[in-house]
Amino acid sequence: MLENIVEAPIHVLGRPRNEVTAEAQTLLDRVELGNRGHSYPQELSGGQQQRIAITRALAMKPKLMLFDEPTSALDPELVGEVLDVMKSLAEAGMTMVVVTHELGFARQVSDQVVFMDQGVVVESGAPTDVLGSPQHERTQAFLSRSSRTSPTQAGDVSGHKKGTSPMPRQQVTTDLAPSPAGPYSQGTAANGFLFTAGQTPHDPVTGDTVGTTIEEQTVQAMKNLAAVLAGHGLDFSYVVKTTVHLHHPGRDFAGFNASYEEFVEAPYPARTTVGSFLGDFLVEIDAVAAMPSSFQVLH
Repeated sequence: MLENIVEAPIHVLGRPRNEVTAEAQTLLDRVELGNRGHSYPQELSGGQQQRIAITRALAMKPKLMLFDEPTSALDPELVGEVLDVMKSLAEAGMTMVVVTHELGFARQVSDQVVFMDQGVVVESGAPTDVLGSPQHERTQAFLSRSSRTSPTQAGDVSGHKKGTSPMPRQQVTTDLAPSPAGPYSQGTAANGFLFTAGQTPHDPVTGDTVGTTIEEQTVQAMKNLAAVLAGHGLDFSYVVKTTVHLHHPGRDFAGFNASYEEFVEAPYPARTTVGSFLGDFLVEIDAVAAMPSSFQVLH
């Protein structure tokens, strides 16, 4: 891999081999692949190959870097290692244009977010505005679906209360604001379901991360989810689907399960667990809950 990295600086830029080789080794150390300089591509994981590709680009000393879905072909457990490298580049002042569906990464690292649909810019601005309080209906629709399964695919919704029949699909008022539950928390009620995203281990008042272990942070995230559910008159028995984002899925899966099961009872709701870039915290939980028929229905 070292020879692959030095090829362009030597033959395109005409730089001395010894100088370029020393810089390439420094770059490999920077992306935590210092011992892989003599490896072949087939000997590396997908995440390692992506980090080598980033190193190869950095060797040309670019002023701007373009990334087109850099994590799209990676296994969930490998996504974090590539995004960590990109985050370090951003912190070092590298200008980057990134096409991505990793919303947590975009939210934490970007200075400017542009949401496009069919080749047209729909909405742009600061990440807190575009991803936190989108104004355009198309952006709102994308964000409401991006991290959760459609209710019709989440399993038999009759499971939210034993002995009851599935609720009919119907439009429900959406002015039922969730209880405050942290800086990323969102909740939208529609079509007989509550969609909630961004339940993270943050104190709802101070915004500080609560706990350092996966067990402590899971408890706080679940408490925040409980607050959002309670704000709509619900509890965990109404949840039909959860999507769990773990920064270190391989390491933290067992610890997360132990704390998660303190809040939910069997039969557990359907669940998807994925690896995601979460910055300085370890877990984020999204959920879909069935709304009770007592809510006001729009006819």
